[in-house]
Amino acid sequence: MYYSVIGLLAVLVLLIVNQDILLDPKVSYNKPAWKVYRRFLFAVLVYYITDILWGIIDSKKLSTALFIDTTIYFVAMAVGIAFWAQYTVAYLDENNRFGYFLIFAGNTFAGVITCLVILNIFFPVLFVVDKNCVYHDLTVRDISLVCQIILLITISVYCIYSMIRFPKVQEIRSRFRILASFGIIMAVCLLIQLFYPLLPIYSIAYMLGTCMLHSFVASEEKEEIRRGREETKKITELKNRFISIIDNMPGMTFTKDAKTGVYLACNQAFAEYAQKKNSDGVIGLTDADLFDAETAALFVKDDKIALSLSKPYVYFEDVPDAAGNQKQIQTTKIKYRDTEGRLCILGMGQDVTDMIRIQHEQAMTQEAYEKAVSSGLMYTNIAQTLARDYMDLYYVNADTEEYIQYRKGDEDETISEVRRGWHFFSDCKMELSEKVFVDDRDAFLSAMKRKTLMNALEQKDTFVMTYRQIGNNGPFYVSMKISRMQDNNYIILGIENVDDEVRETLAIQGREAFLSDKGDELLSSINNIVELNKKALKDEKMDDETRNYLENIEENSKKLVDIINDFHEKNWIL
Repeated sequence: MYYSVIGLLAVLVLLIVNQDILLDPKVSYNKPAWKVYRRFLFAVLVYYITDILWGIIDSKKLSTALFIDTTIYFVAMAVGIAFWAQYTVAYLDENNRFGYFLIFAGNTFAGVITCLVILNIFFPVLFVVDKNCVYHDLTVRDISLVCQIILLITISVYCIYSMIRFPKVQEIRSRFRILASFGIIMAVCLLIQLFYPLLPIYSIAYMLGTCMLHSFVASEEKEEIRRGREETKKITELKNRFISIIDNMPGMTFTKDAKTGVYLACNQAFAEYAQKKNSDGVIGLTDADLFDAETAALFVKDDKIALSLSKPYVYFEDVPDAAGNQKQIQTTKIKYRDTEGRLCILGMGQDVTDMIRIQHEQAMTQEAYEKAVSSGLMYTNIAQTLARDYMDLYYVNADTEEYIQYRKGDEDETISEVRRGWHFFSDCKMELSEKVFVDDRDAFLSAMKRKTLMNALEQKDTFVMTYRQIGNNGPFYVSMKISRMQDNNYIILGIENVDDEVRETLAIQGREAFLSDKGDELLSSINNIVELNKKALKDEKMDDETRNYLENIEENSKKLVDIINDFHEKNWIL
């Protein structure tokens, strides 16, 4: 009976400590790892019950009942090991060879023990219970315990190795440390159980291990869920505040994803302008979904201009309101990045119809207004036109090496900001060099040394270099033009595709060199003819008719030589 007290205590501790997991599986334990852990706890509970009954039956000397209880005892022990191996893999998220091996080893052990238990009913291999109700363990039982010890030590060693492998990741180290401790405790207790089979050491090991797991692991999970709920609550509150703020802002306000053009939020005024009941009817849609094709295209064009500027883009436009009345709207668009690093556009439209109407009563004010608007659009268009020739454009602070990269879109000629960064002459330069054709890379890196480049710009405000860049269809020629601004702290670097022009120039030069070589060859041949003709004329026995022919050949050859020399002197191509 005293034997059963340990098992009863272990059951009470298990039910008290893990009652939330056992009785209410929906309480934050919906992860795969915790579903396996719950099954493991039930296997441990069955094991405890068989251990309690074992002490009671042994005291009553019921041999058959003791044999049946011990049989169930071994099955519960085997199933517990299998579930523990599965939980270890799921909790550590070890989807690798070791994880597959661990699950295979646990399932194999459970299957073998179950088969041995069935075999033991007919041919004793694990244990026997004699007529006096005395339990005797056999060799195979000891081997099964040794296999469990080896499996638990293997898990502990792997966990300790993983702790060394991830020294700075505290969360990962904590998980490995907990499982390594559990494995060591179980292995030590099983070793003692091996030599003292009639002591409830296995129950004590399970009790210590499950308490430790709940204290460290389950508590951490609950704390994580609690923090998650608090963060969700804060996010909801912030979202409601944000919606309240933009709803109470004057005029129309909206924000959209710069890449996809999808509206992320808007106030009621903009929803009414888009002819929707509320903001829910706008969020998730694009300009093409909300407006006609011409209006949508105009909005997209304005977005691209806003993205290309480093300051807010402010402009005026005439738009109809929800009732169809023409209104004068001052629109401000500015780019920003949200907390996820996503590039977005914030837009604000203010109705300035009455203010414009008052200003328009005075011709001078009207002219000044129209001139200001025209000038703003003119400067914007000039900036876009200057950038149109470049594939990539960099605006660099020569002192701090801070830079802004712009790139031309694939579908149109509009150039927009790609990113901002630091260390242009180190990190960004090396990044650019990776795109340079290998034969031109050394020259490129040499030219792009900060000291070399700045000295070149001191002598001349512009530095130009042509090199080959790696493309999908092979290397192509680009021209890199670097200009120093009036403020010496800043430079502009543009990269332009000049492959067609360079290849055409190289082709012309090749033809010129080829034709020049042929002209020299022709001149040499004619001179040879002249020399041979002179030798032939020295023959005194030659008849008059032949001499006349040779003299004509000599005369015409000299004319050809004079013509060719004249071409060369005037740098013409023959």
